[in-house]
Amino acid sequence: MRVTRKPINIVIVTALLAACTGNTASPAAEIAKVESVASNIGYEWQQIMEELPDENSPAGYWETDVRYPRFFSAEKDYELRPLNIQLEALHEKYSCTKRGDTSFSVDIKYISDGLVSLTYDAMWFCPNMVTPDSRSGVLNYNPKAGKNLVLADEIADGKADSLKRLLTKKAEQEANNGNEACHRSPAFDQSYRDDDMIVFRFSKEEHSVEDCLISLPHDQLESYFKQGSPFISANIR
Repeated sequence: MRVTRKPINIVIVTALLAACTGNTASPAAEIAKVESVASNIGYEWQQIMEELPDENSPAGYWETDVRYPRFFSAEKDYELRPLNIQLEALHEKYSCTKRGDTSFSVDIKYISDGLVSLTYDAMWFCPNMVTPDSRSGVLNYNPKAGKNLVLADEIADGKADSLKRLLTKKAEQEANNGNEACHRSPAFDQSYRDDDMIVFRFSKEEHSVEDCLISLPHDQLESYFKQGSPFISANIR
């Protein structure tokens, strides 16, 4: 019988919370993936790795590999519960009801007082399916306002068309270098902050294995965004 279950919680606490406990040791290795960390926000990883034997599975067993963060803060100014609920809902949405193969992972791209940017990838293969299905997406969240941020809503009046022209020009350069995905139109709803860059992911076909990612420094895009937008803020706290 081949069964393993490994629930793992890796707690990553920021400088402020570490100071409260008197623990000044270096954070876990995972924090190296996030260079921009808000001193008032912490997170812990929720992870499940599981194999369940089943003769109906092509491999003889169903495999679960799930990893996503749960955010918290010692400060009352932050509302992180809606973000945690969304991540849990995404995990449940892109998985089988009972048995099946499930893979769901979240990558933390950026954390500040006004913006948490995440990307996620999911794959699931249930007993009644002929082939696996998959999804990927972006989640931008304002931890102080307690609601999602939509990049299109942060663009200054009259600047959307000029920003699209800039992105299209950059994408054409990538397309000429062989990236076919860059022939598509820019999608503001699939954009996110990644450290000092804003990443624009062009709309892709549902099962495409290739993305078109255009990354531009946030300080070069200030004129396209509303004043004070978290997407262009240099404040990493």
